[in-house]
Amino acid sequence: AIKNERPEDQRKKKKKKERRLKARALKQNPIRRRTKILGREIRVMNERFKKKKEKKTGNENNRHRRASVTIDAMIVRKRKGKKKA
Repeated sequence: AIKNERPEDQRKKKKKKERRLKARALKQNPIRRRTKILGREIRVMNERFKKKKEKKTGNENNRHRRASVTIDAMIVRKRKGKKKA
């Protein structure tokens, strides 16, 4: 970033760059690339599921599966959204 830029301008620029990268990754289809870009969001989701796991009791495997299914669904949903745009 250029030194005399206002911090909010830098933030905007960073966001823009991130958006561009995301769009590009979603265009190049393989799931691995998508997950790389969505990594942060998936991590957030996992945190959420961890909290849920602490609350719920029950079958360990089931809970893990539920978490991963939701994440896959999220990736697909993102892809669909990008296609329309």
